[in-house]
Amino acid sequence: MTKILTGHFRDAVLAVIAATAIFGGQSAFAQASTADSSTGFPPLDQWKAAVVAGDAAALTALYSTDPAAKIEANGVAGGADADINFWLGLKARSMKIEIVRLKEKPGAESVIFKAEVLLANGQTATVTDAQGWRKQGE
Repeated sequence: MTKILTGHFRDAVLAVIAATAIFGGQSAFAQASTADSSTGFPPLDQWKAAVVAGDAAALTALYSTDPAAKIEANGVAGGADADINFWLGLKARSMKIEIVRLKEKPGAESVIFKAEVLLANGQTATVTDAQGWRKQGE
Protein backbone atom coordinates (compact mmCIF):
# COMPACT_ATOMS: atom_id res chain seq x y z
CA MET A 1 0.00 0.00 0.00
CA THR A 2 2.87 2.40 0.67
CA LYS A 3 4.07 2.30 -2.92
CA ILE A 4 0.63 3.23 -4.22
CA LEU A 5 0.49 6.31 -1.99
CA THR A 6 4.06 7.50 -2.34
CA GLY A 7 4.38 10.54 -4.56
CA HIS A 8 0.66 11.02 -5.21
CA PHE A 9 -0.39 14.62 -5.67
CA ARG A 10 -3.70 15.48 -4.08
CA ASP A 11 -5.40 18.74 -4.95
CA ALA A 12 -8.07 19.57 -2.43
CA VAL A 13 -10.13 22.69 -2.18
CA LEU A 14 -11.25 23.07 1.40
CA ALA A 15 -12.98 25.80 3.34
CA VAL A 16 -12.51 26.58 6.97
CA ILE A 17 -15.71 26.70 8.93
CA ALA A 18 -14.02 27.05 12.30
CA ALA A 19 -14.34 30.60 13.57
CA THR A 20 -10.90 30.49 15.14
CA ALA A 21 -8.97 30.18 11.89
CA ILE A 22 -6.22 32.75 11.86
CA PHE A 23 -4.53 33.95 8.70
CA GLY A 24 -1.26 35.84 8.58
CA GLY A 25 2.26 35.58 9.88
CA GLN A 26 2.67 31.91 9.09
CA SER A 27 6.05 30.45 8.33
CA ALA A 28 6.60 29.33 4.75
CA PHE A 29 8.38 26.23 5.97
CA ALA A 30 7.26 24.27 9.03
CA GLN A 31 7.41 20.70 10.20
CA ALA A 32 5.24 18.67 12.50
CA SER A 33 5.99 15.21 13.82
CA THR A 34 3.28 14.63 16.40
CA ALA A 35 -0.39 15.48 16.67
CA ASP A 36 0.45 18.41 18.97
CA SER A 37 3.23 19.90 16.82
CA SER A 38 2.31 23.03 14.92
CA THR A 39 2.81 23.54 11.21
CA GLY A 40 2.56 27.31 11.73
CA PHE A 41 -0.80 27.35 9.90
CA PRO A 42 -3.64 26.72 12.44
CA PRO A 43 -6.29 25.42 9.98
CA LEU A 44 -3.83 22.81 8.66
CA ASP A 45 -3.01 21.83 12.25
CA GLN A 46 -6.74 21.32 12.90
CA TRP A 47 -7.07 19.22 9.73
CA LYS A 48 -4.00 17.12 10.62
CA ALA A 49 -5.27 16.51 14.17
CA ALA A 50 -8.59 15.25 12.79
CA VAL A 51 -6.81 12.90 10.36
CA VAL A 52 -4.50 11.46 13.04
CA ALA A 53 -7.39 11.11 15.51
CA GLY A 54 -9.50 9.37 12.85
CA ASP A 55 -12.24 11.90 13.64
CA ALA A 56 -14.55 11.81 10.61
CA ALA A 57 -16.95 14.42 12.01
CA ALA A 58 -14.20 16.97 12.73
CA LEU A 59 -12.61 16.35 9.33
CA THR A 60 -15.94 16.62 7.50
CA ALA A 61 -16.65 19.96 9.22
CA LEU A 62 -13.55 21.45 7.56
CA TYR A 63 -14.79 20.84 4.01
CA SER A 64 -17.05 23.42 2.37
CA THR A 65 -20.58 22.36 1.48
CA ASP A 66 -21.69 25.65 -0.16
CA PRO A 67 -19.96 25.81 -2.50
CA ALA A 68 -19.14 22.13 -2.39
CA ALA A 69 -15.46 21.26 -2.02
CA LYS A 70 -13.83 20.20 -5.28
CA ILE A 71 -11.27 17.45 -4.99
CA GLU A 72 -8.90 16.21 -7.66
CA ALA A 73 -6.57 13.30 -6.96
CA ASN A 74 -4.37 11.86 -9.69
CA GLY A 75 -6.48 13.49 -12.39
CA VAL A 76 -9.77 12.13 -11.06
CA ALA A 77 -12.40 14.59 -9.78
CA GLY A 78 -14.36 13.72 -6.67
CA GLY A 79 -16.09 15.20 -3.68
CA ALA A 80 -15.14 15.77 -0.09
CA ASP A 81 -16.19 12.24 0.88
CA ALA A 82 -13.52 10.73 -1.36
CA ASP A 83 -10.82 12.90 0.18
CA ILE A 84 -12.00 12.24 3.73
CA ASN A 85 -12.14 8.49 3.04
CA PHE A 86 -8.62 8.58 1.58
CA TRP A 87 -7.08 10.29 4.62
CA LEU A 88 -9.04 8.30 7.21
CA GLY A 89 -8.35 5.10 5.27
CA LEU A 90 -4.64 5.57 5.95
CA LYS A 91 -5.34 5.00 9.67
CA ALA A 92 -2.50 7.40 10.45
CA ARG A 93 -0.72 6.90 13.75
CA SER A 94 1.19 10.15 13.27
CA MET A 95 1.93 12.65 10.55
CA LYS A 96 4.92 14.85 9.83
CA ILE A 97 4.11 17.83 7.62
CA GLU A 98 6.51 20.09 5.75
CA ILE A 99 4.89 23.13 4.17
CA VAL A 100 6.39 23.66 0.74
CA ARG A 101 4.41 26.80 -0.12
CA LEU A 102 1.90 28.96 1.73
CA LYS A 103 0.27 31.73 -0.28
CA GLU A 104 -2.03 34.31 1.28
CA LYS A 105 -4.91 35.98 -0.53
CA PRO A 106 -7.64 38.18 0.97
CA GLY A 107 -9.87 35.80 2.98
CA ALA A 108 -8.13 32.70 1.68
CA GLU A 109 -4.92 30.69 1.81
CA SER A 110 -3.42 28.03 -0.40
CA VAL A 111 -0.91 25.57 0.95
CA ILE A 112 1.18 22.84 -0.62
CA PHE A 113 2.70 20.38 1.79
CA LYS A 114 4.45 17.06 1.94
CA ALA A 115 3.15 14.65 4.55
CA GLU A 116 4.99 11.63 5.88
CA VAL A 117 2.29 9.46 7.39
CA LEU A 118 3.07 6.64 9.81
CA LEU A 119 0.50 3.97 9.00
CA ALA A 120 -1.07 1.55 11.46
CA ASN A 121 1.08 -1.28 10.03
CA GLY A 122 4.29 0.64 10.81
CA GLN A 123 5.02 1.59 7.20
CA THR A 124 5.37 5.21 6.07
CA ALA A 125 3.47 6.76 3.18
CA THR A 126 4.52 10.04 1.57
CA VAL A 127 1.76 12.22 0.15
CA THR A 128 2.08 15.64 -1.48
CA ASP A 129 -1.11 17.67 -1.14
CA ALA A 130 -2.35 21.08 -2.24
CA GLN A 131 -5.23 22.59 -0.30
CA GLY A 132 -7.15 25.83 -0.66
CA TRP A 133 -8.59 27.29 2.54
CA ARG A 134 -11.26 29.99 2.65
CA LYS A 135 -12.63 31.57 5.78
CA GLN A 136 -16.40 31.24 6.03
CA GLY A 137 -18.62 33.04 8.48
CA GLU A 138 -17.12 34.85 11.43
